[in-house]
Amino acid sequence: PNRILKVARYSAEGELIWDQTISDALGIAAWTQVIGFAPDGSGGAVLSWHDDRDMNSINQAYFARITASGEITTPENGAAISSTTGYQHFYPWVDCDPELQEARVAMRVTSADQNNYGAIFQRLDYSGNRLISDAGYILQELSGFDHNPIYAKNMRARFHYLYSRFNSTSPNVEHIHSSHNEIPGLYDAWNTGGVATAESAKLHYSFASHLEDWVIMGYEDDSGDRDIYAMRYWYNGNVGECKDGPQNVTAEFIHPSGVLIEWDTPAFSDPDSYIVQLGEFTFQVPNTDTQYTIDDVEPGFYQVLVFAVYGDDHVPQNEYVEINVSDNSD
Repeated sequence: PNRILKVARYSAEGELIWDQTISDALGIAAWTQVIGFAPDGSGGAVLSWHDDRDMNSINQAYFARITASGEITTPENGAAISSTTGYQHFYPWVDCDPELQEARVAMRVTSADQNNYGAIFQRLDYSGNRLISDAGYILQELSGFDHNPIYAKNMRARFHYLYSRFNSTSPNVEHIHSSHNEIPGLYDAWNTGGVATAESAKLHYSFASHLEDWVIMGYEDDSGDRDIYAMRYWYNGNVGECKDGPQNVTAEFIHPSGVLIEWDTPAFSDPDSYIVQLGEFTFQVPNTDTQYTIDDVEPGFYQVLVFAVYGDDHVPQNEYVEINVSDNSD
């Protein structure tokens, strides 16, 4: 069948406001079950998909953006997500950074014969311009391990995606992993972690996302009685129970010999208390406080650490903070 990609907007009463054709280039296979779709932050939306419009048995991935009024701001039939040729592109997952007016995409790629697998990340503006490079950033080099993105979310300048991974020679042993860029706004280093690592295949993924904090992933375990499992992934990289560290730690010298240490509460969790450490000295602080003043500090350079306490677990801040305490006579 000839499959055309369209978007329509309806009023709250169910009346059609407009409809637009995003792509009539054809080549979208009948078995393509997922089209990437996300709000653009301004009442419009972005879309991502793959097709074989050239009918050469090579799938390419495309991106489009449409405004709240129905105006398409990307090239006709979509902007290519990656300039790489000779590779198959499959299932691009998209989400937006509304403040920067950009989209982020993670997608599976394979060799032309689909015997080797990898993944690519790309940033695009709302005109469809590729912002990392024409080819995109390689998340996973082509190999015998299938690295298949299955969910994407952009949150606080970090792009999070979940992916399934298995050796093509052992497809019945499949793991679900997470990955996000290590430094907000930069995309050359990524943290990864396990989400579901039982030695079995996983089927029929389903996701339900909290607006800002976490996503629940459900799946069918393809072994035994085919039980249904679920796991919560937090948008700081934690899985299951979240134990987050303090944010935005600062230290200020207070004349004549004091140090004021301040911090923000963890974004995703409520600690039992805090521990403030200045050099070798430590102080217990109630979880209702977000600052602590230390008096009579000897001159010198000190590293400042603030830990969120969860039972026996102490989780530090991400930032490195140091302060110089001057001599009283200075």
